[in-house]
Amino acid sequence: MKTKDLVLIGLFAALTLVLSYVRIPVGQVPITLQSLAVMVTASILGSRKGFLSILVYSIIWVVIAGGLNHTGGYIVAFPIGAFIIGLVSERTESRIALFLGNLLGGIGIVYLVGVPWLKVWLGVDWATAIAYGAIPFILWDILKASVTVLIIPRLKDIISHIGA
Repeated sequence: MKTKDLVLIGLFAALTLVLSYVRIPVGQVPITLQSLAVMVTASILGSRKGFLSILVYSIIWVVIAGGLNHTGGYIVAFPIGAFIIGLVSERTESRIALFLGNLLGGIGIVYLVGVPWLKVWLGVDWATAIAYGAIPFILWDILKASVTVLIIPRLKDIISHIGA
């Protein structure tokens, strides 16, 4: 791995951490911009480097938070979602495919891990866990995936000229 790759992995991990503090409180799980950062990171860096960047972020987040709490399932799943988003990004330039990869492949995986974790942590039924951990975020995640698809081509172009 090149120095530029390591710098980008660290930079995007830091960006994700900063965006995780942009919060809109809604019930048990706040709306944040960290999922946007996961989408952007993986779409730009690809599967391996995107996974590593979001893994670094997740480890830092756990250390800062003092452990995993009721939202820990989302944090644990972010690197896996980033890997899937990165795979899609590496294989297509299609904005529709990237949108679907970000939303279904990436963030869908995050819901599949995060909602059951939330259910167990809070000791609630499935309907309540879905109401707390998925429903309030679906429209926001569609918006975030849309923004990602719109900004990625320009960001990739900018990053390709760094250290070239």
